[in-house]
Amino acid sequence: MQPPLCTSRRGARIAGFAQTAVGIWLVGGVAVLGWSSWWEYGGGAPKPELYGLWEVTEFRMDGRPVPPLLTDPDRWQRLVIEKEGAVSWQRMNGALVTVPAQIDATAHTLTVAAPAGTDPAGMPIADFAYARPEPGILRLDGELDGRPATIDLRATDPAAFPLNGPRFHWVQDHPDQ
Repeated sequence: MQPPLCTSRRGARIAGFAQTAVGIWLVGGVAVLGWSSWWEYGGGAPKPELYGLWEVTEFRMDGRPVPPLLTDPDRWQRLVIEKEGAVSWQRMNGALVTVPAQIDATAHTLTVAAPAGTDPAGMPIADFAYARPEPGILRLDGELDGRPATIDLRATDPAAFPLNGPRFHWVQDHPDQ
């Protein structure tokens, strides 16, 4: 048999109060941390000016259209802008490249820097002026790797992807089939 933690009623009361205070402190701290994280990183965070998933409809380098070949290392398939300070583009082979970026909503510019760990890190690899001629359409016009580039993009609804659709089930109803 284990001996009691406290031998007096007063000691038991103090231990119970301390346990309750620590529990409230832990629950409150987790709630405050979750709330601030939601506003800073989650769904409550401010969205960038060009927020969304953009499908490349036309990609031009040096004034010539670049066909969507899976072997092309320069052409983009998609552009993803989720948070301030970074963008990702999907190469034609499906690889995602996430790099630091700055969007200036006043000047309508997008500056993309080289990823960390490359030479020279932080230097602009793309400098675009952007225009939104109509809702759901984005045009980037500028330089990519020191070459003139124009990229036309169309907004893509994430609900259109099979994993986000109503017919995809993360859990199988009948796992034996």
